[in-house]
Amino acid sequence: MLKVGERTFLCTKFNTARTWELHVFVEKGEYYRIETHGRRLRLAELEFAPGEHLDRSELFPRVTATFPPRLASLPLADDSFFKQSGVRQYNTSDPDSLASSTYHLKLEVATLELLKKHPHPSICEYRGCMVEEGFTTGIVLKDYPECLSYSAGKVDHQMVLRDIGNAIQHLHSLGIIHNDINPGNIMLPADDSRAVLIDFDSAIPEGYRFNSKDRRYTARFSLDVLEVSERRNDLYGLERIRMWLEDPKSVE
Repeated sequence: MLKVGERTFLCTKFNTARTWELHVFVEKGEYYRIETHGRRLRLAELEFAPGEHLDRSELFPRVTATFPPRLASLPLADDSFFKQSGVRQYNTSDPDSLASSTYHLKLEVATLELLKKHPHPSICEYRGCMVEEGFTTGIVLKDYPECLSYSAGKVDHQMVLRDIGNAIQHLHSLGIIHNDINPGNIMLPADDSRAVLIDFDSAIPEGYRFNSKDRRYTARFSLDVLEVSERRNDLYGLERIRMWLEDPKSVE
């Protein structure tokens, strides 16, 4: 996140030609957007450019009787990671962006709640959700200092394959398929003692047929077409990681 003056910018989006930009920021506890057409804002302009106020209902899912998330304990521990919901998917040109981000947040929370009851040492630690004025603004997880994407050359490859294989097996025993096994979703603790699987916003019950909102996966580590949430999706991703660890060029 970018800090400019009293503003914390949560996301920035732009088209390929950079003729359109969208910035979402929070200032003094309130959310705003800046949208430009035909010109790019310089960094110095971001501090004072007028922003349009955003209601929380435009960014985050409302807490309801059917979606009562577990509340994270405050203050957050120093080793916590806050995964913001909604904001990164916010898009003025897509009226369905909130529905899509809400859908994936609920999927992820449902999976993490199940894993809270059935924990595994190679699956990330879930600490609950943050709620502001009746809206769920994100998920609190244990923070892990290193990502496999940037650490492959200094970790035990067999340890990674063993630990993530065990995490996948545990998920499958609970009837859940991750559907996005890739190096960016594998973290490493400071002592490199084990690999940890993260990011469950594509995790769906086994046998579920995908719809348009579900197709969120990482190229090169996923089957070309995902039609059904099934075990082979995760096993294929794990095999691609094995190949990538041996030779990164093999999965280009």
